[in-house]
Amino acid sequence: MADGESTFTVYAKIEGLWQGAYGSGMDIMADAGVDNEDALEAFLAENPQHAADMQQAARDFFVNHNSDGLKEMAQTYLPQMDRYEADRVKELLTDAGYSFSDRPEGGLFVNVNGTPVSWEVAVKQQIISFS
Repeated sequence: MADGESTFTVYAKIEGLWQGAYGSGMDIMADAGVDNEDALEAFLAENPQHAADMQQAARDFFVNHNSDGLKEMAQTYLPQMDRYEADRVKELLTDAGYSFSDRPEGGLFVNVNGTPVSWEVAVKQQIISFS
């Protein structure tokens, strides 16, 4: 601590630093198409390996200023997004001119040229993309 600087002031500075880093990390995720923190948390809670990967990605970003891991985590989440953000995915599909239907086991089918394709396959095959 600098002379005359209180412990409270130091903690406030640290808190501000972490909030800024968190905000920057979430901005990267949002730019990649992931902006619902609650849905992302639910996905991570159900997928422990991805949760560990996310911790490493966040660490790499905060310590090394490397955003590759966060972008990779977004790419991991997006094919599963229909299970966590069904209403948002339906809205995105409608806005893009795609019809869709619910999958019996959860998630969505995207109708591509009259053929139902799972959201996961449509995203992975880049039939659906995010820009």
